Amino acid sequence: YKVIARRNIFDFFSNFKIRKDMSVFVRINSIESNMLLEDLPCVMSKKVDGIMMTKIYSAEDMVYYDKLITQYEKDYNLLEGQLSFVPLIETASAVMDVYNIAKSTKRIIAMALGGEDFLNDMGGFHGWSNKNLDYARAKIAVAARSVGVLPIDTPYLMIRDEKGFREEERAIFEMGF
Repeated sequence: YKVIARRNIFDFFSNFKIRKDMSVFVRINSIESNMLLEDLPCVMSKKVDGIMMTKIYSAEDMVYYDKLITQYEKDYNLLEGQLSFVPLIETASAVMDVYNIAKSTKRIIAMALGGEDFLNDMGGFHGWSNKNLDYARAKIAVAARSVGVLPIDTPYLMIRDEKGFREEERAIFEMGF
């Protein structure tokens, strides 16, 4: 599937006209996946505004990404700093280091909660109330807002539950998301 996804990205950039009011962010595989260096050439395009990084553990991960992407931007004749970052906070260690992650590079424009992977890392599961995400949500919202970036919540998974979605949306908005 990863090979197909990379080909689809290439086809998208080759064939799709991106509107001026549209921002394009591409999710890449994690450092630990051994697929990161295969992903990066596929997203080095003037049409890409930013990258969503998965499985962040610490601020050091973001410093690594910043240095690596800066080199790739040079190699692919892009402006240095063209690509913004949205790290996915989806590990217990990332939640504990979220403030340092938020301020680790000026490229970060938002921080997103990866709820399912976070719960998996915690040995938890997605329950009916979503109270199991409150601590991570609060830390992400406070850290993000304290450095002037946007907090983005995890997707709402019960797609047929409109009432539950509206309640969750209201609660998350009240938290600063």
